[in-house]
Amino acid sequence: VVSTQSTGHVYSKDFHVFRPTECLRLQVEFKLPQKYALQQRLARLHLFPGENYPYAANISKVLEGPDNVFKALGEYSDEERANFVKAPDCRIKKATPLYEWEDLD
Repeated sequence: VVSTQSTGHVYSKDFHVFRPTECLRLQVEFKLPQKYALQQRLARLHLFPGENYPYAANISKVLEGPDNVFKALGEYSDEERANFVKAPDCRIKKATPLYEWEDLD
């Protein structure tokens, strides 16, 4: 069902029915720098709707990333917490003079 609004605005959910890849192409276009090569870069962008990817046979392997990079705070031992790098406390700044009074002579 296509929404009909009197404002003339087309919502992305309605736009997706007619051109499924256009919303993604527009987002990529907005993120690219507005230079002379914009149209050339967009010409090399190939988007395919759904699961039908015609170049799937060209993919030799998919690199898998690490499964669990971060641990919860409770998973660290007391020794790991004690040896963790402490961030400097930036809230308290000592006043540093621009020059020493003895240097004025």
